[in-house]
Amino acid sequence: MGLLKRETVSRPIALIAGDLHMMHHAWVDRKTLFGDAEYGLWQIAYLSGKFGLPILLAGDQFNSTSPDLSTLGTMIRMQGFLAETNGCYIQGNHDKTSPPWMKLVVRHWTHLEEGPADLGTGEKPPDGLWDIFRTSGEGPLFDRDKRWHVYGLDYLLSQELLADRLSALGKTIRTDPKVANLLVLHQEVPPWTPAFTCQLLDGMVPDCFDMLVVGHVHDAQVATIRSRRGRPIRMVSPGGVHLLDVTENPRKKIWLLQANGSLLSVPLQSRNRRTINLCGLTESERKKKIKELCTTLSKTVSRSKAIDTPIVYAVCDNASAVETRKMLLAELGDTAHLFVSRKAEHEKAVQGIDAARLEDIDVRRYLEDGFVYAQKVIQEHEPDKAVQRIIGSLLASEINPALYHSLKTEFQEKQPHV
Repeated sequence: MGLLKRETVSRPIALIAGDLHMMHHAWVDRKTLFGDAEYGLWQIAYLSGKFGLPILLAGDQFNSTSPDLSTLGTMIRMQGFLAETNGCYIQGNHDKTSPPWMKLVVRHWTHLEEGPADLGTGEKPPDGLWDIFRTSGEGPLFDRDKRWHVYGLDYLLSQELLADRLSALGKTIRTDPKVANLLVLHQEVPPWTPAFTCQLLDGMVPDCFDMLVVGHVHDAQVATIRSRRGRPIRMVSPGGVHLLDVTENPRKKIWLLQANGSLLSVPLQSRNRRTINLCGLTESERKKKIKELCTTLSKTVSRSKAIDTPIVYAVCDNASAVETRKMLLAELGDTAHLFVSRKAEHEKAVQGIDAARLEDIDVRRYLEDGFVYAQKVIQEHEPDKAVQRIIGSLLASEINPALYHSLKTEFQEKQPHV
């Protein structure tokens, strides 16, 4: 990620987001932890209204097919705010029902299952847009701006049914060199979910599509999928807009799609989450580390009142779990929402997490500052073995193999084992 490059500047046409999981208490077992989903949606709607950009949602707008009264009340109260926006959506595995709940909230939006939407070719970038969307995510797909048509299918459980629906949809679309076709789905797809659970595979997407937006994974990522004829198609995961699990990447964002196919990103505010690894430490070492954490939290800049209280995720040895929880509660009190995980539970929870969740690691700074920077990365993210693979793969792409091997060795030796 870097500063916005001149060649990526085009005409903005839509904001891409997904997995809102609207529910007042997104953390079911934590009744004092609420407001995250509402605040995530508010940020997206604010940007849409401020810059006049339609919103494209990739499913799981609600966390359930039967939203509770509190959630519905929140969405209805936001109707006036959302009335100033335009958008289109599909339904995911969590909220698929007929008719969609979104029809109650934003009747004027397009349900893509019922027909396509036209994003047009975009307008001149509004004043102040680049002050917010200041980082480049992915370069352009085309050398000139195109008109964009958006198609979508609600979540389908069967791979065979999905293949049939995609085939039928592809036959209805006529290609035009001046038009780009975007497909929105909410499915399990490699490389973001295990292969044996995937419904969307290489060779299933009709060649008429130029880009896919696929909801379901709660991390914003970009990958490639092959069309029926083997053509590579850009595949975008919008990611979630707030934390739903303590092991998720807390750095949430949305994408800005431009008429030339380039993607820019803007970070969303999500609840601050701090991870502390207390495995293999003596009692005095644990107390010292917990006090250091409290000092750090006291210096953290306050966010919106809706998500001001941070989450603390502590990983500890099985034998010291009860004692460690007491230490943390004594120091933190009600200044944080505490989650404590035993070592084995943590390892199981983070197993197989995709390395792309740490996409914002600055390789240049790592090359310059060595382990000092790597240690900072470890402190800011969950301490798991995937970080080793990430740093290794990033450094492997650099042109200085000697420095790479030196840093990798030092990194692996000093990595705290969880």
